Amino acid sequence: MENLKSSYIPSAAAKAGSGHIAKSKEEATVPTSLRMPASLHARARVYSVTHGVPFRRMVIEGLEQWLEEHEKEE
Repeated sequence: MENLKSSYIPSAAAKAGSGHIAKSKEEATVPTSLRMPASLHARARVYSVTHGVPFRRMVIEGLEQWLEEHEKEE
């Protein structure tokens, strides 16, 4: 039978032999759902795959930039 090892590699912060994953201190995240034009989604997905940039990161950075620009106007 083939040995199907997990692809999980524990972080350096994980406690040796503890059997659990050590989480780094990050801000909590929340799930969201939104609708966007299909052409924009397709462009973003192609860029994400071809440049190795996570789609989630693109959306978060874009929203952060938009807020920085528009919050200054208030």
